[in-house]
Amino acid sequence: MGSVEFTDVSFAYRNRCALTAVNICLRTGDFVGIVGPNGSGKTTFLKLAAGIIAPQSGCVKISDKSPLVATQKGFVGYVSQLQNDSSAGFPATVSEIVSLGTLKSQAKARKHVVEHILEITGLAGYEKTLINELSGGYRQRMMVARALAQNPRILLLDEPTSGIDAPSGKKLFELLRNLNRRLGITIIMVSHDIINITEYMQRVVCINKGICFDGSANEFKKNHLHQHLLFEFPTMNAV
Repeated sequence: MGSVEFTDVSFAYRNRCALTAVNICLRTGDFVGIVGPNGSGKTTFLKLAAGIIAPQSGCVKISDKSPLVATQKGFVGYVSQLQNDSSAGFPATVSEIVSLGTLKSQAKARKHVVEHILEITGLAGYEKTLINELSGGYRQRMMVARALAQNPRILLLDEPTSGIDAPSGKKLFELLRNLNRRLGITIIMVSHDIINITEYMQRVVCINKGICFDGSANEFKKNHLHQHLLFEFPTMNAV
């Protein structure tokens, strides 16, 4: 119950093409890294999967539901880029931010849910810490925790390691891998961190308006990592 399927999906911003005729199926339990050059449509891909925008042609399905319905039901958790997160200036604690993800839970269960999520994301002990006192790495953990608090089947992350130091980025990859393995959550993450993607993730999808590559992390690392033409001139939906 955590699959994502794009069927002949295209999207453009005014006159600028973002994605063209994308066909791909991401399976339940996949741990997927989305790579590609700047402006290649990676963030657009995530927003379509999250139901934030709708395709101009084609169809997106989340476990046979529309992305908007799936997101409204809490099946999909979305973590935007850190620089787009406006919560940093709020005088709120980690626990208060994470609890925002529990609004659809029963009131008596919310405290327990928050405590459990803080524990599995390595944030236990930070409950009363103000957001602006957190490092970038821990703030990203908090945003992941907030998304997890709604008990999603799919977690979408847009450049979660951008702007944080390398050790914190590696720890975040480790956290996501553990969540994928222990909880079976489908995780789809856009990132430029190719080294950690090929080390931690099962599957790599390269996007440049269309699908340039879709295969195992090992195959990508071995055959495609240094082929710059793969990123610059996509072969639409080639495997």
